[in-house]
Amino acid sequence: MINKAFTLKVRFDSDWQVSQGAGAPGFIDSLIRRHPQDDLPYVPAKTLTGIWRDACEQIAAGLDSESGAAATWADVVRAIFGAIDESGKGSRRRRAPLAAHLSVREARLSESVRAELEQESGLRQGLTFIKPGVKLDARGVAEEDCLRLEEVAIGGCVLSADCVVSLPEDQAQTQAMLALLWAGARVVERLGANRRRGLGRCHFGVGDLIAAEDALKVLAGDPPAIVTERVTEPKRFTPRGSHAEDGGWKRLRVEIDLLSPVVIAQAVMGNVVTSQDYIPGTFLLSALNERMARAVGSAYFGCVARGELRVLNAYPLTHNQRGLPIPLSFHTPKEKSNGADVSNFLEGEPGDSIQRKPMREGYLAYDHQAKLLYHLKPSVEAFTHGTIEDETQRPTSEVGGVYTFEALPAGLRYVSEIVMTAAVADKLEGALLADGAGEYRLGKAKKDDFGRVRIAFKAEDDPMPRPPCAYLDVWLCSDLLLRDATLAPCADTEVLRVELEKELGVGLRASENSFARMRRSEGWRHAWNLPRPSYVGLAAGTVVRFQADGNVDGQKSLALEMRGLGERVAEGYGEVRFNAPVLEEDTLKSKRASLDRRDEEGSAHSLSKEDQAFIRRLRLRASRRDIERYAVELAGSASFRKDTLGLAPGKPTNSQLGALRSVVVAVKDDAARQRAREWLQHLGAVKNRVDNWNDRTRDELRDCLEKDPTRAFKLINDKAGGALLGGADLEDFPELRWDALRALWIAAIRSELRARERQ
Repeated sequence: MINKAFTLKVRFDSDWQVSQGAGAPGFIDSLIRRHPQDDLPYVPAKTLTGIWRDACEQIAAGLDSESGAAATWADVVRAIFGAIDESGKGSRRRRAPLAAHLSVREARLSESVRAELEQESGLRQGLTFIKPGVKLDARGVAEEDCLRLEEVAIGGCVLSADCVVSLPEDQAQTQAMLALLWAGARVVERLGANRRRGLGRCHFGVGDLIAAEDALKVLAGDPPAIVTERVTEPKRFTPRGSHAEDGGWKRLRVEIDLLSPVVIAQAVMGNVVTSQDYIPGTFLLSALNERMARAVGSAYFGCVARGELRVLNAYPLTHNQRGLPIPLSFHTPKEKSNGADVSNFLEGEPGDSIQRKPMREGYLAYDHQAKLLYHLKPSVEAFTHGTIEDETQRPTSEVGGVYTFEALPAGLRYVSEIVMTAAVADKLEGALLADGAGEYRLGKAKKDDFGRVRIAFKAEDDPMPRPPCAYLDVWLCSDLLLRDATLAPCADTEVLRVELEKELGVGLRASENSFARMRRSEGWRHAWNLPRPSYVGLAAGTVVRFQADGNVDGQKSLALEMRGLGERVAEGYGEVRFNAPVLEEDTLKSKRASLDRRDEEGSAHSLSKEDQAFIRRLRLRASRRDIERYAVELAGSASFRKDTLGLAPGKPTNSQLGALRSVVVAVKDDAARQRAREWLQHLGAVKNRVDNWNDRTRDELRDCLEKDPTRAFKLINDKAGGALLGGADLEDFPELRWDALRALWIAAIRSELRARERQ
């Protein structure tokens, strides 16, 4: 397969709405979906993929109806977008789904536009507006209690989505896939909500994906037969057959930046897929397999199976430390858990009457000098999607309906480690450091909205020699999979003691202070389309203290930390810490820590013509909104109306104010301004009318219409403190002269009439 990257551009010619499926209670019934990183409107990848696929299916249906070839264009659609075998619906024995060749990311505003919006926060408010609507009955009359307010994004913007298509080596198959993608993009005309009522009119552009002439030539012929691959389970590794050499272990720091939300599926509860708050080593090993195998060579899989290479779980980064699961021996007072002292029950329970509860969730970073414990708990975000039925074009229970993914938020930073022997490090370490950072996909739904990460590698210092010790504090930093004498999975600290005695070659006796929990994890075998066997073992955070019949060799315990304990150590299981300094304290100060986030990279791109036009439109909308607001404030002052505009009680009369308003409302260009000037001149020629006006009012109107068309804008801008247009030049926005003229005089007329009514 050859991966071809391209950019899908979505140009909206009308206002559009991609709703998030929720509203603001008591205010807005439907809110537009906003990107979690910048809070700007965007189009989710699932929406783009669904609309694009629907267009390709329409084209395929039309082409297949006129062709009698064995291969069909519908097969090409399934190869591009993937498919699920529905032949055995309701049965577990259905065939594995077809893997999609196309990966589409979310469509967002360009980096240059986002940078402009970041600098001028006032422009953000012009991105959306509130659109009222009402339900009509069969007679076309509005129904009671059916008013609806919806948030809508303005048109004129161009959104970009990164896409990758995996193309077969066969040239005919490649051309067929590219031609169908090009044609589907040309057919798309609308997307989002209410697209049959005027919203969401758009155009898809795929750049130079394929020439139009070549695409039309391919579509005119019969499609080639495309061999599609089915989703198979990645290779997993059995326990090591023999220990690797204990000397010469190396560590490599793996830094993971979440470029998009990441779904690490934990369980399916109805229509909600819950997510774990860390990235298991299984996911990282699968993502890095190809890269590491290329560096190590044919011996790579043997190294993993023998335990010579391990990829540990990725935990959150805080205070430049890789957070580790909270030991179950740590307890905090029930009444005050945030910032309260942490008691380590491994050293004995405090002799006071304060009730304490165990810290069962979260991760810690430890400042040994200050004896300060940083406690953090990553939160997950919820993302709702819908499976659209073709006939009704709505989510229905027949095709799955609405479902929700929980995901780790974008922007977070996680850290893992690659632990390897010196022999493996000679081949792998230099290759990974030389290649630099790269983008990968992790977790569920990773071909569209989720799972995009950047992984970088840094060398770690060699571990320090460790002195012998008469006791052994065991802290599990990941789940531990062990088997008892009958080879059954177990979660028993006695089996842990026996395993440690074999590994360390010293007798051990468990103390009374043991804090252990069991964890059971489930999974799915895609190749079999069946659940995989459950993994049952001691949970991460388990803490057990053993007394040794002699001294525990420090180098042996250090080698065991590197090598890992139990089964499936290559995937992050069996990570253990011995005699950690944080476990030697009976009381620690705690502080709630924040997660380290990735620094947003500044945009170095200049604004394109389309982006410039869109920014100009946003600035116009923001300026018009500010003009109306400040005009109302300015015109609300009786002294301003009298001293500046010459409006006084009785002059002009109410009828003359109404005539002035009808004239001012029409001033939108130079031609309308000329008609207003003629009306003002005619007013001065009729004595009965001119007597009803103050000279000050006529002079001010003459200044605004003849001498200085920018006068109204200047008056309002002075009221705004010079903030209108964000410092831009008024000459670039000549239409604002007339907007300011209309806003100022209409607001003044309204305020004057209301003042007269009160009198």
